[in-house]
Amino acid sequence: MPTAVLQPVEPRITINIFNADFYRASYSDIAGFSDEAAREHFEQHGLEEGRRFSPFFDVEFYRRTNPDLASLNNRALVVHFQDIGITEGRDPSPFFSYEHYRFANPDLVEAQLDDQALFEHYIENGVREGRVASTLFDPNSYRQNNSDLVAAGLNNRELLFHYANYGINEGRRASLVFDPQYYLNTNQDLATQNFNFRQAFEHYVEYGQNENRQPSIFFDAEAIGALILPDEIWDVPKGGTLTYSFVTTSSAFQYPGEEGAVGEVNDAIKNNVRKIMQEYDKVLPFNLVEVPDRPPNEGQIRIMFSDGNGTPNFYAYGYGPGEGIGGDLHLSRDFEGTPEAFSAGPGSFGYETLVHELGHAFGLKHPNNYEESALNAPEEGEEDGEDEEDEGPYLSFPKDNNTNTVMSYNFAGAGASTPMAYDSRALQFIYGVSDYNSDNTTYQFDSSTFLGVKQSIWDAGGNDTFNFSALPTTESYFIDINPGGHNTTTSALNGATYVASSDPSRANYPTDIFATTIAYAAIIENVLGSPGNDFIYGNEVGNTISGNEGADRLTGASGADILTGGAGTDTFVFARGDGGLTAGAADTITDFKDGEDLLGLSSGLAFNNILIEGAGADTFIRVAQDGEFLAKLTGISFETITSADFTLV
Repeated sequence: MPTAVLQPVEPRITINIFNADFYRASYSDIAGFSDEAAREHFEQHGLEEGRRFSPFFDVEFYRRTNPDLASLNNRALVVHFQDIGITEGRDPSPFFSYEHYRFANPDLVEAQLDDQALFEHYIENGVREGRVASTLFDPNSYRQNNSDLVAAGLNNRELLFHYANYGINEGRRASLVFDPQYYLNTNQDLATQNFNFRQAFEHYVEYGQNENRQPSIFFDAEAIGALILPDEIWDVPKGGTLTYSFVTTSSAFQYPGEEGAVGEVNDAIKNNVRKIMQEYDKVLPFNLVEVPDRPPNEGQIRIMFSDGNGTPNFYAYGYGPGEGIGGDLHLSRDFEGTPEAFSAGPGSFGYETLVHELGHAFGLKHPNNYEESALNAPEEGEEDGEDEEDEGPYLSFPKDNNTNTVMSYNFAGAGASTPMAYDSRALQFIYGVSDYNSDNTTYQFDSSTFLGVKQSIWDAGGNDTFNFSALPTTESYFIDINPGGHNTTTSALNGATYVASSDPSRANYPTDIFATTIAYAAIIENVLGSPGNDFIYGNEVGNTISGNEGADRLTGASGADILTGGAGTDTFVFARGDGGLTAGAADTITDFKDGEDLLGLSSGLAFNNILIEGAGADTFIRVAQDGEFLAKLTGISFETITSADFTLV
């Protein structure tokens, strides 16, 4: 009788993606089960019922993102992932992406882990270490946005479990990239279908990403993509250290690069670099530490004079992250004593150039193609001497200026003295968020720290205040505390123009002469206005805004805001959607002066849309159509409010 020769069978991959703790926490009917009983319930009932059993593998996500598997039942999907999908690099859940785990963890790339080993690393070690494996969940970001979870003492693994089980449903924000409230507010097709927060999350995962819908004010794919190269990144963990040093006269001759005439920069340049490093240290989640330059022990980033290796019209350039000469800054000696000197103070071209070149050292690229510019050094940002840094994607010309990013070649108005809002956003997309200024902070501005200054503010948390009360009355001010908002004088707002480098149209684009901008992941809660006339714009949280003196225009926007006009004739501005369907969602105006102050109606809202309603000694301003509460006028009788108290703005 003939015998059959069997082909050898590959051993089945065994990865325990079932998690009893997660399974119990997800369903009250099995909350008291032991690990063994929970596993048995999952095998016999839960899997077929479609119950969630792990944040590491999501059956519905796996089915939706793999159309070729749409006909498989739940059990077959799990088997497919363990037998085939993991070796093919198919992402198993919204919280794990092979591509992003590699991008965010260069040490794992260096270790050359394959997809299976990468996934196993995350579920066994990475999640506990707080490593980021997806753009949709960052344990540090989840902590910063949810103080109650910090108080509860949840560890990194527990934070992921909490978000997957509860946080999504509650509309909590777990990353810089996805903001559920923003996503619903800016996608009316979802709002009209009454999508809840989980449905919004699932919509973005399944459709929104592919449709290029913006998931948060932070995540602007064009602006971030225009400033980063995915392989230009330092391998420094959160809370770790990146070092820098200044080449000395005694260490210069040992420099391994091709540049000649290497030498020590002067003390004024060193002090400028130190100040700028402090600004980068605020936005980066690791520490920047100066060390002595004593080869072979020197900083990972080194600053020096050199001849630029023969670069025509050499002024300055910097190499991107990497070993050896990676991260190094080369400056020309020939400009000291001129207006372009690197020793000049904040606001100067030389100082901004130092901020720019250090941006390259941290992994930022030019936001546009400046290949034809006389300022562009062939070596800039590249160890191999190729001018790859100017490759796309590119920032649109109206955005390509030094008010948005210090990496731009389009200089207008004052020179930037810090990484600007686009820069901090790109760096935090690469490296994660910093916890700098996570307590309650008051930023006090005066003439020397505000007028003529181009800078950006990063603040990680707390209850924070912008105080403009020390500014002069000779100016009127534009104050916008939204993420990315510009704070400046009304005359400096869009008061400068530039012709964008590489723009064939040679059009003129406006930008600010100077401005204090707010980083895209920062939230400022409160404003005390200037003694002059202010235009003040609140953000989506409940703000406390005081106009101070002058004729001010206050727009609280969404959130239950407390608005105080102060002395002078003030206008309080409202639009549909600024309030809510309960009285507690309305803005409170503490000092409305009938016959002097005004209620401004914007975005198509008119007086015939308004309902004026008394509530004891107070008056509510509502939208007649749906009853939305817009404002409460404290201590104002509703009989005194007429059409004369309203104006269209």
